[in-house]
Amino acid sequence: MLLFKKRRVLEQWLTFGCAIHCLLTPVCIVLIPTFGRLFDSHWVKLGCLGISLIAGVSVVYHGYCRHKKLHTFYLFAVGALFWLFHLLVGHHDHVAVEMGCLLVGTLFVMGSYYVNHHYLKCCPNQTCKGCH
Repeated sequence: MLLFKKRRVLEQWLTFGCAIHCLLTPVCIVLIPTFGRLFDSHWVKLGCLGISLIAGVSVVYHGYCRHKKLHTFYLFAVGALFWLFHLLVGHHDHVAVEMGCLLVGTLFVMGSYYVNHHYLKCCPNQTCKGCH
């Protein structure tokens, strides 16, 4: 029971973090032209990618602990590979390829979140066993 409560608290914090992200994203989009040089740093891009990957793996892993379906990991991994390729292509000034990789990677990651959420809704709490 204690493990379920800890997982529930983690899910609440991740949901809160997602809500903050969704609220701040439009503000950041408006401010990006003003602070464009700051976001043009390779280290800032790597930091954002690292945080996104850690948060995404955490969400998908905790969903997997309940529904035991690997589809979500595969979709997330493909999206993460596109994100990494986006960073590599960014050094060669291929803007169309770079934006395409970012968009396709984001669609795969969002798809993994959607499938994960779908499996969680189909998984009754009493029959699910958590990861140890």
